[in-house]
Amino acid sequence: MTLVAITVAAFSSGGWYWTKILFTIALAVKLWAVLAFLLLRGRKRAFWIGFALFSWAVWLIANLPLLAFAEFQSFFLEFANLLRPFAEKNSHEISMDFNGQHVGTTSYERMICILFELLFGFLGGAVGYLAGRQSEEQTIVEEADDDADS
Repeated sequence: MTLVAITVAAFSSGGWYWTKILFTIALAVKLWAVLAFLLLRGRKRAFWIGFALFSWAVWLIANLPLLAFAEFQSFFLEFANLLRPFAEKNSHEISMDFNGQHVGTTSYERMICILFELLFGFLGGAVGYLAGRQSEEQTIVEEADDDADS
């Protein structure tokens, strides 16, 4: 619920302040996913493995020039276009310089990217959870078969 409230505030203000808050929360959740993957067991671990894989994959696609081609083949741009009417009017632009390359981006574009990372992460978490459940059920069946053979 907190994430939804922050996202609404970020979209309504369109400023970099809220974009930075959203980015920090997303980063914390993605790092938590890695930690949970290392420390938890069972279905909880499976959820966080899926979340980490999916959300970090979106981050890599959106931020590594080598993978830029994948961004245009994903649903990310369509997702951004669906949300554009809600945020574009308040969006602020910023220009950055990376190794002599001038890059411009807007707070709207960053917010959409961050939101998509989290949504895709939760989709990955659901897939991981279901796969973990199926794996546990398979293990139970195999153990039952081993006990029957003994």
